[in-house]
Amino acid sequence: MKLFIILTLASYAFSATISDHQLGVEWENFKKENDRKYLGAEEEAFRKDLFAKTLKFVQEHNARYDQGLEQFTLGITSLADFTDEEKERVISCSRPTDMSMLSNENVRDFSHINITDIPKAIDWRALGFMSKVKNQNKCGSCWSFSAIGSTEARLNIKSKTSKLPTLSEQQILDCAPTGDCNGGFAREALKYLALNGGINSDSNYKICS
Repeated sequence: MKLFIILTLASYAFSATISDHQLGVEWENFKKENDRKYLGAEEEAFRKDLFAKTLKFVQEHNARYDQGLEQFTLGITSLADFTDEEKERVISCSRPTDMSMLSNENVRDFSHINITDIPKAIDWRALGFMSKVKNQNKCGSCWSFSAIGSTEARLNIKSKTSKLPTLSEQQILDCAPTGDCNGGFAREALKYLALNGGINSDSNYKICS
């Protein structure tokens, strides 16, 4: 009980250190980095209040991480001045209505493989095999990012490096026979990669959605 009270007070003390000056600096940096321009003082005050709540949430979470109470850190993103409803519209996507492509053809059964002689867990991030987090912008293309992320990781693990070029989600959006900015299936994206015999790097085929 005493430990809980101490940690609670520590968290409160940390959150109370967000001064008006610090908030102002963080806010101006956020607007500059994300090219924010608002219609007037009233809208900017509304957005700044949302940003302040997000900043407080992030800093308190990261303080708990420093205390060993969380397993990951958070940061400020381009959505920091959005309402929950706006975030939902931007990052969510509807499920495709055509489910016919999700048949069980060519599904391989791995249940007979002995998987007991393996580590209980592997953190591929710590080994440097995971690509950096990417931004899908306002396109509901998480399915293409999922396919590309898993492919990049597999190639990095196989080659034992993280220096391989990152790959193009935009090519999948433009060329895969199913899926768009309103949703899709990662499995179909992976099928396209196999049938196409590969994919461009994202430096040669940049995201534009």
